[in-house]
Amino acid sequence: MRYILTLVIFFFVMSYCLGEEITCESTAYCLKSRTNSEAYAFPGVIAADYSVIPYGSIVFVEGYGYAIVLDCGGDIKGKRIDVWFPEYNTCKNWGRKIVKVKILKRGK
Repeated sequence: MRYILTLVIFFFVMSYCLGEEITCESTAYCLKSRTNSEAYAFPGVIAADYSVIPYGSIVFVEGYGYAIVLDCGGDIKGKRIDVWFPEYNTCKNWGRKIVKVKILKRGK
C-alpha cells in the first residue's frame, strides 16, 4: 500500500511540476486487437502522431488520466489523439473533444 501511495504522489507531483502541455483534439477507440506497434491495447493506451508526441511517451490527458503512447492510428495527424476504452459505449460517450495533454516523459 505504501508503494502505491508513493507512486500516486510521484505522478501527482510530476503532472503539476514537469512537462510540456499541449492542446489536442481527442477521440476514442475500442480496438480489440494489436495496435500499430504490435502491443495489445489496454486502459491507459493512446494513439498519437509520433512527430508531436513520440512513441513511448508518458502523458496525462485531461479527463482520461495517465497514459502511454503505443499507437499512431491511421487518421491521427498533428495535434490529435485517440484514447482507448474497453467498451464501445464509453467511446461513444467520450465523443470528440478538445483536451489538454501534459507530456511527462518523452519517448524515443
